[in-house]
Amino acid sequence: MNHISKTAAFTVMCLCSGLIVTGCMTTPSLKQGQQEIPEIVYPAPPAFPDEVKPAATEYDPEKKDYLVITSSPPDAQIFLDDRFAGTTPLELRIPDAGFYTLRCVKPGYKEVNETFYFLKNENSRHIILEKVTGTLEVITTLQEVQVIINNQIITEMPVLLPAGRYSARVVKFGYEPKTVQVTIRENEVTVVKADLDPTPCTITAISVSRTRVNPATKNTEGLLFVHFMVTGPGTGRIAVFDNQGKQVFAVPLNMFSLPHQVYGWDLKASDGSVCEDGDYRIVVSVSDTDSGKTSSADIYFTIDSSFFVSVRQSVQGVPGLLYGATPDILPPFSMQLDTNIFTELPVNTDLQIPVMIGYTAGIFDNFEVHGSAGTSASTAEDINISTSVAAKYRWLDIGDALKMQAGVFSRLTLYSAANTMLSGNPTGFSIGAPLSFSLGDFSIVIDPEGIFSMTPFPCSADVSLSQGYYFGVFAKAGLYFDNRIIRTGVSGSMFFTQDNDQFLPVYPIHAAYEITFLFPGSGFFLTGNIISQFTESDMQFVTGIRLGLFW
Repeated sequence: MNHISKTAAFTVMCLCSGLIVTGCMTTPSLKQGQQEIPEIVYPAPPAFPDEVKPAATEYDPEKKDYLVITSSPPDAQIFLDDRFAGTTPLELRIPDAGFYTLRCVKPGYKEVNETFYFLKNENSRHIILEKVTGTLEVITTLQEVQVIINNQIITEMPVLLPAGRYSARVVKFGYEPKTVQVTIRENEVTVVKADLDPTPCTITAISVSRTRVNPATKNTEGLLFVHFMVTGPGTGRIAVFDNQGKQVFAVPLNMFSLPHQVYGWDLKASDGSVCEDGDYRIVVSVSDTDSGKTSSADIYFTIDSSFFVSVRQSVQGVPGLLYGATPDILPPFSMQLDTNIFTELPVNTDLQIPVMIGYTAGIFDNFEVHGSAGTSASTAEDINISTSVAAKYRWLDIGDALKMQAGVFSRLTLYSAANTMLSGNPTGFSIGAPLSFSLGDFSIVIDPEGIFSMTPFPCSADVSLSQGYYFGVFAKAGLYFDNRIIRTGVSGSMFFTQDNDQFLPVYPIHAAYEITFLFPGSGFFLTGNIISQFTESDMQFVTGIRLGLFW
């Protein structure tokens, strides 16, 4: 038997008996002429891989001449028979079965070298890379120090880290922090000695939860939280002065054991009376325990009995009424979180249950941002996912007895379907200009909106839209009553879109009634609502509840 026939016979024998596979096993050594093929042993996976994933593809008869290579993590360089083939994941066309050498390289990970036998009916390989690691140990004479590496607090020493260069920050309350540069090498222990110097107690920052507060309100805007930072152990004192410089309140502070300090004040003077409307100044003074040295910081705020934070409906993607944004803005550092759940009335076999979660945050005096996400689970359809992000700016706020506010907002709404049963908001980019007039506890809101979309809007049967870009207009309005505990109102929305040279209404038309109860002395609120959806031929109802918190 000649050289070629021996090789062919060996390959047929291995394929038939199943002795050669791409898994971890040993193939017998043999000779081809005078050249000896060494015994091949595939390495075992590393003991602690970053992530174990299955092979990316199974055997595909249509790609029997291809080898699919994946790795964890991806983007590793692959060299086949010492020739660069690409980065993972990748497909390589290998027309001939046989032995090949594979090298997988990625910075920060151990290089993988292996020899394998390529079979055309087993055409995928997955490589698990192991990080190149070393050990860091920080030694200090102090107890309970914190070591911060890459903004992550290390709680135990020594710590195993990937090889590389790091900036390690060693901190302890009452001591000057120290930053050292360390280099972690493979399989080596890097020892860093960090001795910290004591620092006297000083105040480094001060802020308040709100710049406007209302003592008449029994909710979060009726409290003032003073936040300040200190550098070490010490004692302190908080004092409040009116705009004439007269001290109206003072209280001593306990010994500091943490850098961040918070004090809550109920806006009452030292004699128990409620402070009057006006501008005030808070002064925080701290004294070092050892040296007795003092430092202080102050900040201003306003007591305003007309100020209150209004609970807003946020299911539409912009806070306000259920249908119709309002121009009011959450104060800076204020936030609202709520969840809404709805169901159709009467309940039928094709039950849909939309659920929405909304989050709003005040950023500046007249600017807030909002995000919401929702799903509409149905017994008859697939689950539709929706998301919305928005920003709102109030540019006008005038009047006293008769108050007028105006704002502008932009919103991006993404749905997996063109429209949802509840929202009346198609997919697209919206711009709105809410306007409100308030007299006492009563307000009326007008909210025109324009929307641009690449998705056709769902219209009546008489409207046929071709593919392309679409523009629509919302007409929204609402009337509501808000006395800081009960908020109730009605709102409606009608939508028009272009059809050739005219605008036609989009069905359904929405109308809603809602009532919100704010639990006194807290930021919790509960809302109930009933929504009517009018089409050309019938009318549907949706009911919902909402639970939320603002602070």
